[in-house]
Amino acid sequence: MEKAKILIVDDEEDFLFFVKLNLEKTGKYEVRAITDPFVAMRAVETFKPDLAVLDIMMPEMDGGELAWRLRNKEESKNTPVIFLTALLNSREERSQINTRREFMSKPISIDELIKRIDRVLARK
Repeated sequence: MEKAKILIVDDEEDFLFFVKLNLEKTGKYEVRAITDPFVAMRAVETFKPDLAVLDIMMPEMDGGELAWRLRNKEESKNTPVIFLTALLNSREERSQINTRREFMSKPISIDELIKRIDRVLARK
């Protein structure tokens, strides 16, 4: 079985390490974790992710702009996105379920992230 390719972009290195380690531990995902949105833009050309997990609040380019740019690249125009944010509480997060946009509030639960990834990939 081929592993799903997950691109995670967040400016917090410790967070990226933790998420990458735990997602890869499942054996279901190949994960590319990147702190710089501009590097992530170049990485999609060769990595071709099945799904992107993007932090909304980043210094050089926010997750919304990065998602827009990914949608305008041939290699990633159909790549679904899960946004991570500390600006959303869990009740607001639940209200977003079954919409075309996916949001998760920080701090995240790895188990919940895995469920969300699997659900989004199943819809793809």
